[in-house]
Amino acid sequence: MTTLATSNEWPCAHLTTCLLGTATASINNDFEQRVVQFPSLTQWRRTLLGEARIRVLELFAGTNPRLSALIELPATSPSLTLPANALEVLLLQGQINSDGEDYQAGFYLRNPWQSAQEGHSMSLGYNENSKHSAAHPEQDSTATGSLKADPNETKSDALDSRSTSSHITDSNVDASIKSVTEGCLLYVSAGQLVNSDKEKRRIDTSDQSRWLPGPVDGTEVMPLHMHKGSNAMLIRWLEDASFKPRLDPLGEEVLVLEGELYDTDGRYEQHSWIRNPVSHWQNWHGKQGTLVYYKNGHFAQA
Repeated sequence: MTTLATSNEWPCAHLTTCLLGTATASINNDFEQRVVQFPSLTQWRRTLLGEARIRVLELFAGTNPRLSALIELPATSPSLTLPANALEVLLLQGQINSDGEDYQAGFYLRNPWQSAQEGHSMSLGYNENSKHSAAHPEQDSTATGSLKADPNETKSDALDSRSTSSHITDSNVDASIKSVTEGCLLYVSAGQLVNSDKEKRRIDTSDQSRWLPGPVDGTEVMPLHMHKGSNAMLIRWLEDASFKPRLDPLGEEVLVLEGELYDTDGRYEQHSWIRNPVSHWQNWHGKQGTLVYYKNGHFAQA
C-alpha cells in the first residue's frame, strides 16, 4: 500500500505528485502560444502508479500547479487510486464510482474544492462496494452555459440553459479515483477550479434532452458548467457548418471527442487537443457527427 501526501496540499499539487513525482517540468505553459496535440504524434508517459499512463496536455509546475491531461488505465491493470479534490473529469471510456454511485462512459463529473473533513470519494472502474451500479444516478442541478457565434456570421444565438495496486487512505483525501476491473480513459483538469465554485456536477451526456440549439444552424450545444465567466460544454455538428465562438479574453481549449474538426490551420482527428490564444481566434468547421469538448474563461484561474 502506498500512502500519499495529505489533502492539505494544493489539490493539483497532490495529483501531479501522485502521477509524475515532484521534479516535473512545465509543459505548454505559455497561454500566448497556440498549442496543438495530435494523438498520433503525442507520447504517453508512464506514471508513478502502476500501469496508468498519462498524456499531459498542459502542466504549469510549481507550488500551485495547473494540469490538463488524458489518463489511461488498461483493463488488465490492478486497483488504482488517485486524489480527486477540485477536479474536473470527462469519462471517455470505462466506469467511475463516486460517493458510492457508478458512472458510465459519457459522464461529466466536477468535484468542488473540499476540505479533508468534508470530503467525498470517486473511483475509476467497477466497485463491488458501491451502493449500486446506476446507469443514470441522481444528477445535479442543470448546468448553465453560453456560446455565441461571431456577429458577422450567419446567425448568433445566446445559449442559456436552465437546465501495482496503490491507494490513499480515506483520512488523507477528500476525493479519490480508483480503477478495479475495467480499463478507463478520461480527460482531467486540476488547478482550474476557484474556491468560490462550489457546484458538484454529475451530468450524463447521453441524455439527449440536454442538447440546446447551437450557435449556427446544424450545431447543438450541451452546457456542462459555468462559473464567473468560465464555461465548459459539448458542441456537436448535425451537418456541415462553420462558426466563430464568442471571443474570450485569453482564448479557448478544444478536445475532439468524435469525428474531425477543421480550421484554417488544418484538420484535427479524434482526441486532438487545441489551445488557442486570442491571436488565433478563428472559425471552427465540422461535419455531421463531429463532437468536441469546449472550454473558455478558465485561463485566468491558472
